[in-house]
Amino acid sequence: MQLGISEKDKERLNCIIRWLQLKHHIKVENMIEGICSRGTYNKIRKGEAVKNDEIYERLLAIFGYEYTYDEQQEAELEIMFRELRLKADRYDPDRQNTMDECIRYLKAQGSSVFCSLYLEALEMINDYWNKDISDRDHAEELFQIISIFPDPLIDMLMDFIFRMRWNAHLDRPELFEELMDVYDFKHSACISNRMNYIHILIFNRRNFDAAMEIDKLEKLIDPNRNAAQYLRLFVFKLQMINNIQGKSILEYYEQLKCFLHTHYEQLPYKQSMSSLYNIGIYLFDQGHFDEAKKVLEYVGKLPRYKYKTYILLQGISRQVDHCRLKTNPDLDRLQDESHKLQAMVNYFCHREEKTFDEQVNELNQVVCTYMEKSGLDDPFYEIFRDEMTALFDEECARVPENRAVLTLKYHLLRKFRQVVE
Repeated sequence: MQLGISEKDKERLNCIIRWLQLKHHIKVENMIEGICSRGTYNKIRKGEAVKNDEIYERLLAIFGYEYTYDEQQEAELEIMFRELRLKADRYDPDRQNTMDECIRYLKAQGSSVFCSLYLEALEMINDYWNKDISDRDHAEELFQIISIFPDPLIDMLMDFIFRMRWNAHLDRPELFEELMDVYDFKHSACISNRMNYIHILIFNRRNFDAAMEIDKLEKLIDPNRNAAQYLRLFVFKLQMINNIQGKSILEYYEQLKCFLHTHYEQLPYKQSMSSLYNIGIYLFDQGHFDEAKKVLEYVGKLPRYKYKTYILLQGISRQVDHCRLKTNPDLDRLQDESHKLQAMVNYFCHREEKTFDEQVNELNQVVCTYMEKSGLDDPFYEIFRDEMTALFDEECARVPENRAVLTLKYHLLRKFRQVVE
């Protein structure tokens, strides 16, 4: 027997109905026709509970959903989501089996509104795990109704949305502040979200606060039982060290190599490579070019890092004669999602074929245009600044009387500084 809709669920349904109306661009008059008065619908839009349950049922039916409630089902879902969150948090190899079980269970619930939305969230997270892809727009849409989800699913969804924003919006730090306003990452039951909080602290150069949070998590995570969790925390520690005590990065690099060797069988391959890519950048930042070259050449074997590491290696090649590169990547198979990286690789592969003016124009286009649009990581900016400086120095040595070149050089370098600062 179907019980009436509880006050708590009416609050959740108010949120969902408002969200669905906006998402599908349906006018209020079309929503309420034959169902309820405008005044009643305004109550729903304001979050107030409406006494007549049938109104909720008929409004949900517009979108093909129905309201169902089963106390036993809610308890089962809570247990399944908690287990999935724990395994996801620890990078447990069995997490995919639990995810598949949850998805099968939810699909079996038909058009139940809550189960349908839970399913949407899990399928997005599942795609990210398996294909490294996501529907960012849909993720941001679900963010608007995040309060309707059970706590364990909120934890996983927030971690997912954070990662999506991090990958897409590094140039818009206010978007991360918005996440912090909505959800308490710092005190989350999910270790991954507490690490996301550390990530934001380091990004904002709040290194002392980050050190305090890292210390707390180091006491909670056993590296022998949860090597993947500990490795992610260790990478954040490396980033913090690079910010405040860069000279000691080699010491921590040796610790990282030892950890990767000791826990090799416990660690996901992609995570190990990601940690090495990060340490490669830190070694590059601190001028340890020989060590950086070894790390980046190894990481560059993985397709997702192929072109990023190529650019960094070009920077090393400019700095150290014995690190000169002898091969170029296969441009015919250039599939990196970032157009700026494509442009960078294209420049380095073909610069010997171009005149000085052509190289200047291309660098000006690549560096300034893409930095203004989306920003470049510091190592890439450093590489192109050095490249531009060297290019002008070579031309001035060849044609000392070319004053126009010097004028252009200062104009462009000033433009670089304006963009970066």
